[in-house]
Amino acid sequence: MLCGDFHESQLVKSGEAENIDASGGAVAAFLDSRNLLHEGLMDYIYGKEACIDTTDDQVELLKLASSYGLPNLTACLAAEWQASLDSASALKLLPHVWTHSECCNLAKSCEQQILGDFAQCVESEDFVHLTVGQLGSNLQRHDLHVAREETVLQGVFKWVSASTAERACHLELLLQNIDFPSMSVANLKRLSRFSQSAGASGPGLSRAVNDALRLHRKRQADGSSEKHQPKRRCLKHWCPDLGADGDSACQPVTPPVYGLGFCWHDGALYIAVLSSKRVLRCRPGESECQIVAGVGAAVNGHNQLHSPIDVAVSPSGDVFVLNMEARDRRSLLKFSNGHGEVLLQTPGLTRVDCSANGVLYVVDNDGTKVQRVDGSVLTPVLDSSELPEDQRFIASQLFVTSEETVYLSDLRGKRVLRFSPGSPQPTTVGNFQQEGAVRLAGLFVTESRKIYVADLARKRIWVLNEGETTSTQLDLALSDGVSPSDVMLQGNSMYFLHYDLDHPEKIKPVYRYRLPPELVLDTASATRGAQSAEDT
Repeated sequence: MLCGDFHESQLVKSGEAENIDASGGAVAAFLDSRNLLHEGLMDYIYGKEACIDTTDDQVELLKLASSYGLPNLTACLAAEWQASLDSASALKLLPHVWTHSECCNLAKSCEQQILGDFAQCVESEDFVHLTVGQLGSNLQRHDLHVAREETVLQGVFKWVSASTAERACHLELLLQNIDFPSMSVANLKRLSRFSQSAGASGPGLSRAVNDALRLHRKRQADGSSEKHQPKRRCLKHWCPDLGADGDSACQPVTPPVYGLGFCWHDGALYIAVLSSKRVLRCRPGESECQIVAGVGAAVNGHNQLHSPIDVAVSPSGDVFVLNMEARDRRSLLKFSNGHGEVLLQTPGLTRVDCSANGVLYVVDNDGTKVQRVDGSVLTPVLDSSELPEDQRFIASQLFVTSEETVYLSDLRGKRVLRFSPGSPQPTTVGNFQQEGAVRLAGLFVTESRKIYVADLARKRIWVLNEGETTSTQLDLALSDGVSPSDVMLQGNSMYFLHYDLDHPEKIKPVYRYRLPPELVLDTASATRGAQSAEDT
């Protein structure tokens, strides 16, 4: 080494000390003649190509090259990285190449990789090694690519929580780069509660969140065509309540089907397909569906379906099908363990649903009566003819909760009704009388009593919280000709079935809309971090 023509040779010969700006592992590696770093550096110094395989070792070699004043080696490493750069290596490299003039183009390429795959980068352990300047630079960009703005905020919280004592002081500044109106109302409400215990950053966060909530409410209340323009170019669609999403948020997940009713059981959709006289079991995303009843099903006993109009599945897997043999002749069929049977026959059956407790309900008498099915016996639950005039209904859809509370889409009153066990009459929990021409159909109610209802006339889905006077028309950026007739939520997805009153011959698949992910907020750690920053 003393004979070589390189930066430190004169210092070494004269006995002067020279510090190497590298980790202890790199120094030890350099001193170990069998190590690749040592070999790579020596190869380069004496005119050979430095060959280092792993990114970690290449970074250590970059540190040595910087300490030894070898700009050509630095440029050589940068060129090699540039040729094989991906988001994982970009995230690892950026903190090290940021200040090297020889790596200016590489640093820009690293930023582009991170911008294009931000969600994946947030999941990486190397994400927290970005400097506050590097993170802030990415957050400012309009070309940062994410499925939801919530991902960007989640990344900020992850970065801060990696070293809360040192980084909590940067939180308020980083939050100024978050596009809060692009988030869902549900997540904004979570943030509003979180801001109360977020220390010094709390007031600023609270103001930004409240401004975003007011924008959502204003759009819900006035129904104007003016929408929020998302900061990220990839988020092309915005609507109140759900916020902003990209083109891929709504996708077909089954083959085209012509059906009026569907349900969910054990990870699959069960669809009453009117045109093919079958009930299909379809796992979202799979191209082939299983026939569970009707033409082509391996069923003993009764298996003749004329026009299946609705389906329900019990927790134990029994399948119940409403079958219309003629306009005035309908039956409820049961399929269990490969055997089919007729449970009952009555002319006015229109809908069927099964609660999480296995209790079966039907809408009877052409929408004016709800009955519970006990074996082959019908027990009245709610009869429109026995109610006051302003409470009478014609139900187009039925939904039953685990508490055996019954919800109905009421065609007559343009409203959603709730009937709780023991109540003398139903309660209006959603009113659409001021929305003009609506035709309420499919209905779903979440555990938090958020109501989703399909509107065949508007070809849209409405959403409202139970008891609220204002409903929101969801803009799901559906393709032309798609008309949601039934709606259902499972996990983080909304599914809806298509049926077009004007063009029933046009069949479409079941569509899935990815709902906004729930923000994970660690209030305790945020408080500790903010307090630590204030104390220091």
